[in-house]
Amino acid sequence: MDREPERPRSEPEILPPERNARGAPFGAQGPDPFAAWGQQRIFVRRIGPLGMVLWGAAALLVLAAIIFLVASFVMIAIPVALAAALIGGAVTFFRRSLRL
Repeated sequence: MDREPERPRSEPEILPPERNARGAPFGAQGPDPFAAWGQQRIFVRRIGPLGMVLWGAAALLVLAAIIFLVASFVMIAIPVALAAALIGGAVTFFRRSLRL
């Protein structure tokens, strides 16, 4: 069973980039109307073990910051709410006692 893999029936055609696409004025109608805008390439790679550790550490750091901010808000909000309730109760008490 030493069969050779099947070869493709046709070669893929490689088209060269347009020579005048860079120097074409904005809005020039050529083969590709968007060629004058420029092109960018995006390289996508697999994340290795070190990258996963760094992403995990960054996620934990963001989570810790969010927890810290929420806890800080609660630690400040509880005494402020308690003070507002005490002041409201005192105002109500003195308002009633001054009316007699």
